[in-house]
Amino acid sequence: MSTLPWLDNLMQPVHIMQYGQGHPAFVQQFADNEWIFWETVDKLPDIVWSWFPRNLPLYGIAQEDSAAHIWFVGEPIGQEEASWRDLVLAVGRGQKILTPMTESLVDSIGESVHIAVFTTPS
Repeated sequence: MSTLPWLDNLMQPVHIMQYGQGHPAFVQQFADNEWIFWETVDKLPDIVWSWFPRNLPLYGIAQEDSAAHIWFVGEPIGQEEASWRDLVLAVGRGQKILTPMTESLVDSIGESVHIAVFTTPS
């Protein structure tokens, strides 16, 4: 049983891809959940920025058999932990978390957009 009770609310598999050396305590929290499929990958996702830090662990979140389009750099701790939980739950429930207005704006963009959100400490 996972040490994170909110994982009991998943309804479909979630694929988490880890690149680089993650913190064992963070990874262990997901170890025994039947809906979490953890994979260590040895190739970075396509990152468009030359300044992007390459020495930190990355964690991708995706539906089963899908490529990750959501990536966290470093362990999600502090305020990032709530975002991590919300995203894992949304993927694991097959839900969208954007408001209809935001989704409409995003759908109107005709090209690929890459967004980076900066937080501390990493």
